[in-house]
Amino acid sequence: MLLESGRTDAFASDKLLLLGAQIQNPQTLTMLPDDLSIEPYAIVLPRGDWRLRLAVNAALAEIYRSSQITEIFNRWFAQVGLQPDPLVNAMYILGRYRNKRSRSSPHLRHHRARPDDVIE
Repeated sequence: MLLESGRTDAFASDKLLLLGAQIQNPQTLTMLPDDLSIEPYAIVLPRGDWRLRLAVNAALAEIYRSSQITEIFNRWFAQVGLQPDPLVNAMYILGRYRNKRSRSSPHLRHHRARPDDVIE
């Protein structure tokens, strides 16, 4: 890594990758406490599979609405010292609301998805 070799003074990357590097070298690396940005991950689905897209969006919205997202975050990341900061919490709040484009799709007007929907 560039930091260990002295070829650079600082490095910006995905927080989880940096945390892994810091855990491997706790005496030589320090991570700043503030986030520089929020980079959400995405889920890739087959193009045109509106039923799967609707089911995934409905399940994720349910997780956000029920506040399970905080429990999930804490289960996986609290053990390495991460806590959701105000920006992440704001993203979780926004994730509770349905995507307006999903409602306007002609395929979705007559289907109300549930998290337990079976996709055929």
